Amino acid sequence: LLFLENLKEMKGVATVEWPEGGQMKVVRKQLTSKDIAVKVNSVASWFELSGDIQVDKDRKLKISELVDRLSNTKGNFIQLGNNDYVRITSELRRHIDLLSRISNVDGGKMRISQFNAPMLEDLSGSGLVIDADKSYRDLVKRIATADTAEIKIPKTINADLRSYQKDGFRWMSRLS
Repeated sequence: LLFLENLKEMKGVATVEWPEGGQMKVVRKQLTSKDIAVKVNSVASWFELSGDIQVDKDRKLKISELVDRLSNTKGNFIQLGNNDYVRITSELRRHIDLLSRISNVDGGKMRISQFNAPMLEDLSGSGLVIDADKSYRDLVKRIATADTAEIKIPKTINADLRSYQKDGFRWMSRLS
């Protein structure tokens, strides 16, 4: 499909003959990370992901559908209908693959654990638009604060701790 898409743009250089009645169509140039906006809402101890991606003027895909279709595809083209395809960028493919690994899809709804919030935030830093609620933003802020916090070993611990024990204490303190 990529070859045919490139040939289509090279008018005058090559002519492509196609079997009569056969038709394959790439519905738009390509989908990028900027074409999708992910909404994050807190539900109990999970975050629910939603969002649509505009494939063409008449068609939208939910983010869960996009993840499902890409899980059944090896390349960067998604089959939309019988003979309709859309191309996605390699960057969007990586983003969707990560979302697929960190999320659970149940009944068309995507959910991620609070423990995976930093990975989702990494996607935000690499171009994916994330519209999140206050609960998600507060969690991300707490995690960032914990990473930079200077944690001192209390003097009430009456022991000579080895360096790995001090590191373990600091790590456990950041988890709380």
